[in-house]
Amino acid sequence: RFGIDDIPNTIDLYKNGQINYNNIKSFSAVDYALIGSYARKIKVEGLVLAGNAKIIRRKVGTFANAWGFGLDFGAQYTRRNWHFGAMLRDVTSTFNAWTYSFTDGEKQVLQATSNAIPSNTLEVTRPRIILAAGRKFNVYKKISCLAETNFNFTTDGQRNVLVSSKIFNIDPIAGVEFAWDNFVYLRGGASNFQYQTDIDAKRKLRFQPSVGIGLRLKRLKELSNWALWMELFTNS
Repeated sequence: RFGIDDIPNTIDLYKNGQINYNNIKSFSAVDYALIGSYARKIKVEGLVLAGNAKIIRRKVGTFANAWGFGLDFGAQYTRRNWHFGAMLRDVTSTFNAWTYSFTDGEKQVLQATSNAIPSNTLEVTRPRIILAAGRKFNVYKKISCLAETNFNFTTDGQRNVLVSSKIFNIDPIAGVEFAWDNFVYLRGGASNFQYQTDIDAKRKLRFQPSVGIGLRLKRLKELSNWALWMELFTNS
């Protein structure tokens, strides 16, 4: 469940010519997801294939809800100290069918306040491809370093990313992890590269830095393999 609760609904605030704050009610905007995953090694040494099937339920108060379905596929390949990954998100496109329900009174308020009354529609999440490569180095005795770069390909229209076009866009992400004795992990990365125009009308390249730390404690182990490392920076 991912959602926002206690959103004030002021649609009935002004009613019968009067303002009545007792008419304000709250609602939630929530997303639910049921995801089934399967992965297995194949005969090619170092290669793992996997997939997700997901059912999505979205709900906004009593007046909007949707059902959706989608598929994801992924692959990991490890050879010596090199790690490669590919992720195809929403490979068939993920479809969410929205339905809306308003009372006659709510429709009148929406029309009176110049708001459009939404109609049932189909929301489509276009496919996304993420390619990743990383390599682990031994720096000094118990100190190791894992460096990785990702390339996020999107196909849902032009975006303000490093490589931008109407057909596809490429958003690069880079990260590095230093580990001491496979116990303490120090991480840093850069993502969200964008060209922005400042107050002097100069176009500059900016990015979003991120840092983190991880621990591995006997039975309590944090998940720090390279695939989840890719996920961390992709979603930051």
